[in-house]
Parts: sequence; C-alpha cells; structure tokens
Amino acid sequence: MLAPKRMAPIPLFFLYKDHQYYLQVSALGVSLYARGETKPLYQLQEPILLAHGNAGNHQTIHLAILKANGELCYVLIPQGGTPQTNVLTQLDVRSTKYRRLILLPRGEMVHIFYAYAHQSIPELWYIEHRLWTGKAWQSMRLGEIVHPRSPLYHVALDSQGNIHYLGMTFQGRQSLLIQNRFHGTFYLWGNPVQTLTIPKEIVDMAAILTPDNTHHLFLAAKDQNGFEIHWAKRFNAQEISGQWQMSSAPIKSVPGPWGSMGSMELFGNLWLLIKADQEYLLRHEGDIWRQTANQVRHKPLELIRLEDKSFYQAAWLEDGVEPFAPLFHQQLGLTPKWIRPEFPHPQPVTAALAIPEHYLNREIVETPVPGKAAPQDVQDPAVGTSDQGSRDPLSQAIEPLLERLSAIEDTLHAAARQIESLEQDNTHLEERQTNQSTLVQELQGQYQAEIQALTAHYQSDIEELSTRYESQIMELKKEQAALRLLEDAITQHEEKGFWNRWFK
Repeated sequence: MLAPKRMAPIPLFFLYKDHQYYLQVSALGVSLYARGETKPLYQLQEPILLAHGNAGNHQTIHLAILKANGELCYVLIPQGGTPQTNVLTQLDVRSTKYRRLILLPRGEMVHIFYAYAHQSIPELWYIEHRLWTGKAWQSMRLGEIVHPRSPLYHVALDSQGNIHYLGMTFQGRQSLLIQNRFHGTFYLWGNPVQTLTIPKEIVDMAAILTPDNTHHLFLAAKDQNGFEIHWAKRFNAQEISGQWQMSSAPIKSVPGPWGSMGSMELFGNLWLLIKADQEYLLRHEGDIWRQTANQVRHKPLELIRLEDKSFYQAAWLEDGVEPFAPLFHQQLGLTPKWIRPEFPHPQPVTAALAIPEHYLNREIVETPVPGKAAPQDVQDPAVGTSDQGSRDPLSQAIEPLLERLSAIEDTLHAAARQIESLEQDNTHLEERQTNQSTLVQELQGQYQAEIQALTAHYQSDIEELSTRYESQIMELKKEQAALRLLEDAITQHEEKGFWNRWFK
C-alpha cells in the first residue's frame, strides 16, 4: 500500500500581545525564533509532516509536531528553561494523511485539533480533538467533513472562553455548515448542529470571532467565471441561539486558479487576504470592503494571534523582503524588526560617500504602530542643542542615503538568510541521498541473499508439488472424459425415449 502524498510544511508567524515568534518548518525539522533573539529558542532536526505553535503567555511557548515516523508530540518551551517533549500517540502515517494541525493553549488546558483521511476514502475527513485537562490527555472525534480539496474547519474563542467549531462539508450540489461549541466551564462539547445550507460548491473558507462576540465567516464559492467571496455574520456567538446572516451579494469575485483565503482582526480592523490570480488584501470600512493592495507569488504562511479572550488563525503569505514577516505587515500595523546575523555594510559605497561615523550609527525611528506610543526621535550629536528647530544641509542630504542603505541592508540580510537556508537544505539533502543510496545497496544485497537461500530451500518442494499436481491433473482429465461419455449416453437415451413416446 502506497503512503499518502505529503504536503510541504508551512511556516508560522504567531503573536501573543506584543511578542512575536516565527516557526521555521521544513521536511527535515523545525526552528523557533523570537523577535529580539539572535539564536533559535528551539530546534528539532528530524523529518516531520506537520507543526503548529502558540504562545500561552510571554513566558511559555507551546508546539505540536507530527513527525514522519507517526509520533504526535507536544513540546513545552519555558523561557530560559529546558524544552519538555511528550509523545501523545503513534499515528498511522502510511495509509492515512493528516492536515490542519491546530494548537490552542488555554491556561492549564491545552487543545490540539487535526484532520485525517484514509487513502481509500481521501475525501472523507475526520476531525480529532485532544485535550489536556491539567491531569491527563483525553481524545474525541468531533465529526466528519466531506471535501475533495482539504478539510474545511476552524476553531475560535468567544469572550467567555468557549471554543467554537465550524466545519464545511460538501453534499451533492450543496455545502452544509456544521457548528458545535466546547463549554469553557464544564469542558464538554455540545451536539453538532447544521446551521447553513449553501446551494454551491464551497472550495475554501475563513472564519474569525471578534472580541465583541461576532462570528465572521468567509466562503469562496465556485461559479462559471471563477470564484465568489461571500460573507456571513452571527452576533452574540456566546449564545447557542444565534443565527447566521448572509450578505446579499458577494463582497468580491476573482478569477482562478484558487489558492487560499485567510481573515484576521488587528487593532480593531477586519482584514481578508485572498490568493487567486493575484494576491488581494481587503479591509472592512463601515459597510464596504476596500482593496488596499495586491501582489503576486508569495510563499504560504500561517498567521496566528492569541490574546486573553480571542484566537485567530489565518492562511496568510510570507513577505518576500522582510525575513520572518507576514505579507502586508505594514498595512496590518505590524512592525516586525528581527535581529539578524551580523552582515557588513557595503564598504565601497560608504567609502565613496565619505559618510561620518556618527551618521552611520544613528538609530532609525520605527513607523508608529496603532495603539503604541511612537518612540522619541534620537537627536543628532552633530546638531547643537540651541538650534533644534533647524537641520544642517549635510543631515538632510545624507538621510535619504541612509534610508536607502537600510533598505539595501534588509534585502541583503534576507538574501543571506535564504542562501543559508538553501545551503543547509542542500547539505541535508546530499546526506540523505548518500544514506539512502547506501541503505538501498545494503537492502538489495540482503534481499538477494535471502531470495537465493529461500529458492534453494524450497526448490525440491516445488518440484515435488509440480509432479503431484501434474498427475492429479491427468486423473481429472480422465474423469472429465468419462463424464462426457456418460452425459452423451444419457442424452441419447432421453431423446430415444422422447421419440418413442411421440409416435405411439
């Protein structure tokens, strides 16, 4: 039986308040970075299938990792402490495929969700929930989703700590939305309820639950010309009786091919990122959605944000210039400034410009973030305190050059990190190819020796069985010939009796 096709792991950028983390993921392992740190907080150099992370608080990082050998691991990384790894279970990765691993820590409780489908029925996905109660791990199946592309399900938190589950299943020519709620006080799931019936094929979905307990649902429906993006809302999501209100018209139509869709709430703004023929970023303003930017061809990234009473996970994209940053981070109000490895300034450029050293050592003021106080500008040491209102011509002439050098430096840092990553991947690939070649040769020699030994051992038995079967076949042929003669005789006797009776 062939193993299921594996998907390329997707890196994660996750936030906890003003703390930012980046989980670099590849088929050969994971590396966890924190903003402000020069070295990884955690590394695992083993083949993996899926990985997910989250910050329970600024002191602790949680990771869920599905290794290529089938081990589902939970990793706890305390600040300044030793990471602790717990193997939760051994999963069947040869005949079953796994998708959409989600980790949600909540105080002493830890929630892990994932979807799986057997290769014999690849469109039938089962949603599993594993829960750490503070004393033991529990497991239960939330339900089934039928979808040919991917398991469309989301989880979110309301203001009372309840977890809301949404799953989209395709049935015939319509799509059904299944909904359930995990009670944050009694730690129990309710009964799943079908809440929406959509007479279209839904190829993708995104959902968020905002702090005002409004549940937003975005659906990508296939139509003749491409895809339509529909929007539904449910107010007072903390109550079971809340009903969904679907928008009367699509908020956007895009041509294919379809890529992904993710939604996020940041600083009171609602965002929607669509990847189709282009990459569209939409912002909700009043009663309309405005398209603020579009780009093309960026790598996928999972954008995760955890607050005290909210949890968001969005299919996003990675910035092509700023390392470890989500695409459109400036529009979102994020200013991810990561400490990079030392990279020298371009000496020929600085020498030709003859820039004074104190200008090269100036601090660059960050772009203000909504809700965050802007840092005070650093006074130029070459400017006297008595004339702070004016700026010398040299400062005005050199500042654009400094900004340009900073942008060039950022680009060089990004290129250096990508080159380093590619070199590491190439080194690991060469090592694996060498090991696999040696292993194949050893296995071939071993199997050939075993086949020869088995052939010699069973050769006499095979010859004896062949002789016995040949004699039995000859006897059966003789019996068949005798039976044919007997059948002919019976037939002739019956025909003779028939005609004798007819001419009486």
